[in-house]
Amino acid sequence: MRRDLPESPRWLESVGRVEEARELASKFEEDAIRTHGTLPDVEDVPIKVSGLFPFRLLFTREYIGRTMMLWVFQIMQTIGYYGFGSLVPIILAAKGYTVINSLQYTALSYLGYPLGSLLSLLVVERVDRKWLIVSSAFLMGVFGLSFGMAGSAETIITFGVLYTLVSNIFSNAFHIFQAEIFPTFARATAAGTAYSLSRLTSGLMPFVLLPVLKLYGATAMFTVVAAAMVIIILDIGMFAPKTARKPLEHVNEVPYTGTVLTGQQQSTQIE
Repeated sequence: MRRDLPESPRWLESVGRVEEARELASKFEEDAIRTHGTLPDVEDVPIKVSGLFPFRLLFTREYIGRTMMLWVFQIMQTIGYYGFGSLVPIILAAKGYTVINSLQYTALSYLGYPLGSLLSLLVVERVDRKWLIVSSAFLMGVFGLSFGMAGSAETIITFGVLYTLVSNIFSNAFHIFQAEIFPTFARATAAGTAYSLSRLTSGLMPFVLLPVLKLYGATAMFTVVAAAMVIIILDIGMFAPKTARKPLEHVNEVPYTGTVLTGQQQSTQIE
């Protein structure tokens, strides 16, 4: 599947491989015509930039707002997504359950992960990704607190499945979202840098959540998770752009007004 995955025509164009981009776009058009019969008229969108994208441009006025929004999100989302998935056996042990029961409840709770991804197929293009992230983050907070307060096997499994289900809707939505809020020539740098911060958070997370769990219990630990979800809700709800059913050129109307030089030219000219 990976071998047969086509390259992005936008990316090919951005690095000067215009003929390859044109051939690939023509193939996509032919496939669409066979499926749908006709295509709408092509929208004339001016090309704003091509070439390399120096890291420092993420902090220019054109991009710093989206850069900081995504950084805050990635630092916080790890607490919610991996805080449950990686620590749930320890949480159950802290509640007094045996290792065998903890693993059994954990395995049943993890059924929500594939179910959440299946459900994502139905909602990810129907609900704007911005609000899908916000609503799923809210539900993760609610279900996480409910899991922390659960006192029976039935409620533990129920809220465990609900948590993992909405967390994979959350994960699928934000992976799409972070790839579409920056133009093609900046996408890998912007999304990769932000996502690397989430990996750092995942390394620090046990040193934050486990002491809370040990000293104050599961409910307190999930209160910390819920607080991270509140920060995400405010961050995405207030500062993220809407993206669903919009061409990437419209999503990325934050213009880059400079010219990035390619090849051996190492300078950047900003108007």
